[in-house]
Amino acid sequence: MKRLILAALASILGPALSMAQATVIGFDDVTIDTGTDSITPIPAGYDSLDWNNLYTASSDAYPGTGYAAGVTSSDYAAFNGYGAPAIITASAPFSLISGNFTAAYDTSDSLEVDGYLNGNEVYTTTFNIGDAGPTTETLNFDGVDTVVFTNADSTESFVADDLAVSVPEPASLGLVGLATMAFLRRRRQTLPALPPDPIEA
Repeated sequence: MKRLILAALASILGPALSMAQATVIGFDDVTIDTGTDSITPIPAGYDSLDWNNLYTASSDAYPGTGYAAGVTSSDYAAFNGYGAPAIITASAPFSLISGNFTAAYDTSDSLEVDGYLNGNEVYTTTFNIGDAGPTTETLNFDGVDTVVFTNADSTESFVADDLAVSVPEPASLGLVGLATMAFLRRRRQTLPALPPDPIEA
């Protein structure tokens, strides 16, 4: 029954989300610093999304590692602190279409990506990443309000660049709100707790 409801919701959300303009987030305007000074928390509201345990670093912060190899446009990319889960949230459903993902140091690691709507997991996928260069992954997570990224190796980080996202325009949010009402009373799945700030540790 739950799968049928999710399928119906996706059919409603799809046209609404398609009204939004897809944006490629390259993390190139979070800071102008270079080297390790470029390590900066991605601020809340950046590109209309909230970023938990996600930081930017320039390609010269850690030369010869996946931090450098994972930069696929300009000079900056994002990474998760301490290898702990990274979380993207929004107040209204959005779509995560694709992205480029690299392991920071591991030659072979895997990354799990889970999409949630109102606390219910509606998408999940796992794929391999390495530190030699990025893996371009098509996700097509439509109509989610939370996306969680988890390394298989919890001691290592991943690098992300050029995330293609689509955030609904205000005119389409009314339709999205009506569609999501069906989930307000659904049982919520617990999301991971946020890790400590690596800059303050």
